[in-house]
Amino acid sequence: MEIKFKISEIKSLSDFLDIIENRILKKRLSFILLENDTGEKDIRKLIREIKNHFDIFILEISDFPKLKSRIDESFFNGFHGVYFKSIKDISSIDMEIIDHAIKLFPKGSLFMDYNGSEISQVDKILERELIPVSTNCDPILLNYIKEKVNENGTLSRYLKYVPLLDETVCSYHIGHKLKRKLVLESYNLRQRLMVKSVEDSFNSSKL
Repeated sequence: MEIKFKISEIKSLSDFLDIIENRILKKRLSFILLENDTGEKDIRKLIREIKNHFDIFILEISDFPKLKSRIDESFFNGFHGVYFKSIKDISSIDMEIIDHAIKLFPKGSLFMDYNGSEISQVDKILERELIPVSTNCDPILLNYIKEKVNENGTLSRYLKYVPLLDETVCSYHIGHKLKRKLVLESYNLRQRLMVKSVEDSFNSSKL
């Protein structure tokens, strides 16, 4: 998958930015998935540099976390959303973590692998405002997911820019680029204000 990158594979920031630029031009890339496989907790600088150079959505691909603080970390690092690797059963603790993620990230920016074929399980994932991404190439299931997501306008808002339910990325023209830029600017502003609010609250509590 040309949109997926592992942090360990990034040897040089400038080279990585060149790769993204090349794929934006040739592949009409509008989003990337980053997997932090190095154990590095702070990758905020990398994400900030990508944002400084490109109007592109940045999602973290991650195992499902066991702590809410891991979700906070993803948000404060600057990710626009999270693509969770699949889990077999969603426990009550998992539900709390999902609810916490929904409070931080806008609707339609949280995804989860789903390699099953049961419509009822897809509905449960959608009820939690996560977008299931079928990994078993089941066209019937994929069409069902698309229909349900499109029915919910808030869930489908970002899919034109982060088309994870389609094999091909969306069309790339000047109008599309400008709209994406406006959406990203609004998204990034919201994120900065929320981060600042938390930091101000933390600093005040230390006084």
